[in-house]
Amino acid sequence: MSSDRRLIFLFDLLQDVNVLRPLILLARRRIATPIDLLVSWSFRARDTSGRWYEELTSLAELVGASLETFASEGEAWRRLAGKAGMVISASESSLGTHRVSHTVFRSAPTSLLRVTLQHGFECVGFRQNRAHDNAHGAHVTFAADVVCGWGERASMHSLARCQASKLVVTGPTALLTGPSGKGMRQAGPLICENLHSVRLRASPGLQTSFIETFLAFCHVMQRGGHGATLRPHPAGQYFAKNNLALPPYVTLEDSPAYALDFGAYAYGISAPSSVLIDMALAGLPVAVWQDAHDEVDVGNYSGLPVVSGLEDWLDFAGRATTDPAALHAGRQAFLKGTGLVTDRTEVERRFLDLLGLALPRKDAAPWGVGANRGQRPLRVLFIANGRLPTLDLYFTLPLAKLVETGKVIWTLLTEADLLAKHGKHAAGSTGFARVRQTFDDAQPDVIVFCRYSGPHAAFLLQYAQQSGVACLLHLDDDLLNVPIELGEAKFKFHNSPERLAAIRFLLEGSDLIFCSTSVLLRHLQASGFTTPMHSGPVAVGMDILRPATLRRVRKIGYMGFDHDRDFEVALPAIVRYLRRHGDVTLELFGRILRGPALEEFGERVVVLPPIKGYIDFREAFAARDWDIGICPLLDTPFNARKSDLKWAEYTAVGAAVVASAGTIYDECARGDCARLCDNSESWFQALDELTSHPERRFHLVEQAQRRLALDYSLDRMRTEVMGVLARAMDQRRGGRAAQRTLGRTENDANPSRIRWI
Repeated sequence: MSSDRRLIFLFDLLQDVNVLRPLILLARRRIATPIDLLVSWSFRARDTSGRWYEELTSLAELVGASLETFASEGEAWRRLAGKAGMVISASESSLGTHRVSHTVFRSAPTSLLRVTLQHGFECVGFRQNRAHDNAHGAHVTFAADVVCGWGERASMHSLARCQASKLVVTGPTALLTGPSGKGMRQAGPLICENLHSVRLRASPGLQTSFIETFLAFCHVMQRGGHGATLRPHPAGQYFAKNNLALPPYVTLEDSPAYALDFGAYAYGISAPSSVLIDMALAGLPVAVWQDAHDEVDVGNYSGLPVVSGLEDWLDFAGRATTDPAALHAGRQAFLKGTGLVTDRTEVERRFLDLLGLALPRKDAAPWGVGANRGQRPLRVLFIANGRLPTLDLYFTLPLAKLVETGKVIWTLLTEADLLAKHGKHAAGSTGFARVRQTFDDAQPDVIVFCRYSGPHAAFLLQYAQQSGVACLLHLDDDLLNVPIELGEAKFKFHNSPERLAAIRFLLEGSDLIFCSTSVLLRHLQASGFTTPMHSGPVAVGMDILRPATLRRVRKIGYMGFDHDRDFEVALPAIVRYLRRHGDVTLELFGRILRGPALEEFGERVVVLPPIKGYIDFREAFAARDWDIGICPLLDTPFNARKSDLKWAEYTAVGAAVVASAGTIYDECARGDCARLCDNSESWFQALDELTSHPERRFHLVEQAQRRLALDYSLDRMRTEVMGVLARAMDQRRGGRAAQRTLGRTENDANPSRIRWI
């Protein structure tokens, strides 16, 4: 085992100790890697009693870890420089209170995998409540490469879209250790305060309301001969910090969560807090406190009993002590409804898988060609004009399995996001700052410019090259020659001087150009571009969504976006066909004009609007259940350089393909995988034959889906993409890319003077 790889745990907030300690103990038991505990100066300042630093000192001795304090972010950077492995924080985000960890993560060397843990049930950036949204906004981001969530993606409703690819579901670290096992069963309740929380500071009187009800409840309990235990929040310590005296019949319990046996108490009550999860997992009957006016948001605790005034507290206490089993089903339903991973063995397995990413395992499969890969995830920064279908088709869908297993981490920056956030300043200094920060936070191994023609392309290219980061340009169209046939809007957009300049710059300066077809590759080479290029045997990866079925033809369709001129190739035959087959409907999916030629068919012609997001589109497209898909295509130089994606999409949803002959569909149609047509009569004959003979349509789809599974599988596309990314990085290491100027002035610090390329 290499001694230069380490697990580094970063402590800034006092509650970090509770969150990180179980993971540190697991690492010492199961991972043979040196452990460092790195403590901020602000942690020491918050720890006025020195109690939590003592906990860290004891922990370091227990696991044989080094323990160091840093006095500034710069000193932290120096302590991390030259180290490899993993750095883990329990309080890192763009939130102001997490500034220290966020800054340290942003400057951490790329040799360290940066990991952020969800540190609470209602955690900013993961699962916020209403008060969090009001106080912090709904777009909290992380500098980390991996964000570890307590539950599945659907339960992380506050995870920003741009952060979703970082999510690895582990479950809470609290499940890594069992109860302390004091063996002292308490007759009374455990009451937990979280009064410093933004939830209880949102409105005057909320904190007072909780305190008054708590004290009144304890007084009633004392008259009945029972005491109560108060557990303050580890960092908040509201009663102590505000010099509030506790009655003698209230016991203060401020032990760390890992030293507290929650199961020893009769029941629990708390304001909204993660401690409710701790108590529920320990099997306690538990209730959540809400003020009488419902100002405190308890929506994330739906299913638990809600108590407000003294009468509610006493009623719940009576039920919890006389018939605790009656509350068990509700508690279990609540835990299930949270979506959290609550199986201790499964949580341990997931964390071990995560920690294993920091280790140089000899049996690790490489993520690409070349030596010493697979020791850490591949970091990819995608740059695109928007969340394009091309991006999902060629990259995010094929890479999805590697992302889920932590082998690939990707970040997306789009021109659309820049415009939405910065408007007219997207191409200026504010947009420039956002682009640079995204690059610094992502710390990529490779940048993929996916059809990108937006602002700051030149800066990104040179900044990447100066940082030793590979640049890959992916094209699935000839964007230097977009024709008017695609519509005036697309023509003007792609042929603006700024966009043409950006494309040319990337074509000339990238380390590698990934072309969707060999025809496009040869055209670019013939146009004088000498940058290394690649086009593989896999045009696109596609899985089968609807298997072939033998049935009567009920619905035919055409899917396209601003391809009216292509559709007109088959339109006369379609009109003739619809007249003969009066029970068949035609669907047009996308931006296609219905046109007067189809008016006679009334409701038999359905126009479906475009759907944003390729994943959502695929599901909606498969649900249309087409029997025949139409692929007419004009014979133009631009179309000759496209891929046969539409054939693959139709085949994936179980539709037989009828396409234009002498085009890109000739190859995929071989072996009776499609019908090819070269004039209006052959178009009509093909549609009529497949409708009149359902068994022939079924055979066509069967043959096509066999070919799709063999030649167009996502597995093949995944191998293709990883190989291309590896080749781009090999090109960068070999120093191939031309070192050219950006078209910037000598004043590099002034981004507003950078030309838009």
